[in-house]
Amino acid sequence: MLHSLNGFERIFFAFVRSRGVELQSTNTPEWKALAKRHHVKVPDFGYVTRGGVETLVDVKGSETRDNYVKAKDVDDLSLWRADVTGGAYAVFFAFVHPADDGSFEYEGRRYRIRGLDVAVYRSLMKERSPKWKTVCIPRAAFDGHAIPFENLL
Repeated sequence: MLHSLNGFERIFFAFVRSRGVELQSTNTPEWKALAKRHHVKVPDFGYVTRGGVETLVDVKGSETRDNYVKAKDVDDLSLWRADVTGGAYAVFFAFVHPADDGSFEYEGRRYRIRGLDVAVYRSLMKERSPKWKTVCIPRAAFDGHAIPFENLL
């Protein structure tokens, strides 16, 4: 699975595996069929938390502390929770950022990996770029609501 992941997805994958949680690829015919039927994008990963909660996660990252995403990603992940899974799954964004004080080291660099429930993200988001159809959360609000992803495993 690692060969098909982008850099931030690789970091997230390594982080979760290092914590003893098994990620499931959503890049399968079954997940793709569900996405096609509901006209939504497929999230990056699925996993079951230590507490037994089925969870979907879409990984975002940047070399800066940006937290912008495509507005459609927020819409699609919201639909996964409400319609596709009937509310049975928790759905999060995982934000991966390089940080000197980050808790996870990968290939010689430290990273901070934080999560934000898609419903919380939606409630705080502001338009970032109408041209690119992106949204973001003001940094202070993001810092106040995003939690270490360790707490979501």
